[in-house]
Amino acid sequence: MDPKQTVFLAQTEIIDALAACENNISLLYHEFSQLVPEMRDFWNCMSHAEKIHATMLLSMHKLLDSGYILFGIGRFNQNLIRELDSYVCQELRNCEEKAIFSKYALSVAIKIESSLIDSHFYEITTSDAPQFIIVANHMRNESASHLHALQAKMSGNTHKV
Repeated sequence: MDPKQTVFLAQTEIIDALAACENNISLLYHEFSQLVPEMRDFWNCMSHAEKIHATMLLSMHKLLDSGYILFGIGRFNQNLIRELDSYVCQELRNCEEKAIFSKYALSVAIKIESSLIDSHFYEITTSDAPQFIIVANHMRNESASHLHALQAKMSGNTHKV
């Protein structure tokens, strides 16, 4: 296979994995909105934000198709996203099998958002596409904001997403 095609496919695979994980996080947060009614608005807002993250990631395909390149993506450990996505899917199954309480939902979401931040995707990966830099900064800032909001909710403080 042509080396350019190999790089393109690898980059596409990572973007798709990240977007799928964000979609599953959105589904999980939506489930939390149904199972924790006293926090319905909070979880719906979080779910919506994660759906937007997935859409933003998928928009990166247009950049790749236009010939832009993601630099440093080879240093990104894709297994981190696979493991996170597996965890999210397991928690989705847990929603069907057991009662979910607010503290549990918050602790799961804190673990998820922390894992996204700890993967360092948006620090490791750069691009010659200015749009990628905008998206990466937005995603990094949103994840940090989500984590702070979740931690505030866990400690009993009110914090908007």
